[in-house]
Amino acid sequence: MDRDSKNISIAAYLTPVGWILAILAREFLQSKSAFAAFHLRQGLGLNLLIISGWLLFRFIDLWIVEQLFAVAMLLGIVFGVLAANNGKRSPQPIVGQFFDGVFNFIS
Repeated sequence: MDRDSKNISIAAYLTPVGWILAILAREFLQSKSAFAAFHLRQGLGLNLLIISGWLLFRFIDLWIVEQLFAVAMLLGIVFGVLAANNGKRSPQPIVGQFFDGVFNFIS
């Protein structure tokens, strides 16, 4: 795996803006590796989960649940970045297989 694929994979987890930059870098660098595509799918799913959770907790005022969700999402980001940096294709715990199946248009 080349360094470009690894950088794209790491950026995919760093905020929605990072995911957009990763997908653009993938197109411009023409780095169409399966490794980067896997992490782009996982990063997209995680970012969408974070956004939808944030919107949900704006309407439902459950402070402790919101904090637990935030910690879980932070752990998901750390897990994804570490897996990408180590060159592993480890899906996110609990929801990773779902993300891989739903976002299979990223290949």
